[in-house]
Parts: sequence; structure tokens; C-alpha cells
Amino acid sequence: MRWSNSYALLLAGWKALGVEADPQKFALLSKVYGKFPDAHASNSLASPDNICGLLRDFAIEKNFGVLCVDIDGNDYWVLDAILTKFRPGLVVTEINENIPPPLRFVVKFDPDFQLRYHFYGYSIAALEDLCEQHDYGILELEYNNAFLAPRELGAGQFRDAESAYREGYLDRPERKERFASNLDMELLHSLSPEEGIEFLREFYASDEGNYYLAADKDSLEELLTVSSHS
Repeated sequence: MRWSNSYALLLAGWKALGVEADPQKFALLSKVYGKFPDAHASNSLASPDNICGLLRDFAIEKNFGVLCVDIDGNDYWVLDAILTKFRPGLVVTEINENIPPPLRFVVKFDPDFQLRYHFYGYSIAALEDLCEQHDYGILELEYNNAFLAPRELGAGQFRDAESAYREGYLDRPERKERFASNLDMELLHSLSPEEGIEFLREFYASDEGNYYLAADKDSLEELLTVSSHS
């Protein structure tokens, strides 16, 4: 309720589906959603394999209104799966705001993923590539929440990853106070892409092999292709 990107829509009478795997958090979700006749809660783990079937089970339309993705781990893979079969009019998805463009960072899919310090999700540059695959675009970034829309709905309003990141996160005057825990990754903003990759490899040394990291779109696509064929 306090940090939700969608609670205001419930108050406005929207139909909704909330998906939560954690039993305690699901109990809270059910309590909140129980106040609204058209809101449903599902105690499920969202994964690329089940998410589209789950949406269909709850009669979610192909062109539904708003999708909010905040999984702290497998966000990239679940969003990719949804956009393959559905076309929401607005997408709000959390990114890993620590990693600036042009660096592409994606946590490898792990059904048992556990959130670690600064290790989660994907970078805004990787999101931009994913948007291109599905004919979506970035409208803006609000700190660590990116807002997306289909190309046919947001024509003329889209931003490239670099400008969205700079205006929505990097140049915000209160950023360092609001995201004080990110200061140990601040050096990334002054490094070249090649230096940034070396910095992240060292920073994520304990998670070597659990993520994809590249300096450009083609290199990330190559890594993803090799992985899918291995």
C-alpha cells in the first residue's frame, strides 16, 4: 500500500491480479485485495514458464492496462515471457539502477533466486534491448522504476536509455541521499564501458557465472544466444 505502483488503481475500481510467492507477504496481499471485489491474489512464484498461463487462468485480457514487475531477481525473464503473449498498455518495471548505460547486465534465470546486495534484476540498457525486441519503448525512468509503452501507443514520447537514466536517476539532486546504499558503486559513473565491466566482474566475484554482462547490444545478444544453445 505504501510503496505500490498499482494500489491507487485499486482505489479507482480497476480489476487486478497480484502474484506473490512468499506466504507471509501473500497473506498481507490477500488482506488488502480482499477489500476490492475485482482484485484477486495468487500465491504463486512468477516464472517465465508459468506466468502467461497464470494470467490466462485469471482471464487477463491480451491488451490489459497496466503491468507492474518487481520481482528482485528474474524480472527480465518474466517480462520477456509476458510480452511474447500479451501487450499491456503501460509497463512499470524495476531495474538495477546501479548499472549505467551502455552496460548490459542481466541476472541469469534462477527459480530459487535470493536477493543479494546490489545483485538483482537488469540494467536499463538491457531493458532497452528487450523493448526493441517486443516493439516497446521507454517513456521515462523514476529512480529505479522504468515506464514502458507499446510503440503504437507512445509514438513521439520515447527516450533512449542514456537520457532516461541521466534525467530519471543520475542527475537527480537528491539521488545520493535517497540511495545512500549505492555509493559503493558510484565509481561506475566515471568509468569507460570496458573499465565498468572489469569493476562489475570484481564486485560480483562471488556470483561469477550467475549473470550476463556486456558493453553493447550485439555482445549481450551473443551471450544470450550461446546460453540458450548450451
